[in-house]
Amino acid sequence: MSTLKVSGIQVIIEKLQLIGLQIIEKEEKIKGIIYTLNSLHKKIERKQEFKEKTAALEED
Repeated sequence: MSTLKVSGIQVIIEKLQLIGLQIIEKEEKIKGIIYTLNSLHKKIERKQEFKEKTAALEED
């Protein structure tokens, strides 16, 4: 292979590696968002349970 082809292939490989790193970074951000949403969902569920228990106590 010519030197030009080899350097072109190396450039393509480097670009693909950068794209791979960007995908990994975005994946980590998405995981963080999912974790946050799950935490918020659990908090909302606990608040709802508390409201239901409080309402049941007030009825008694």
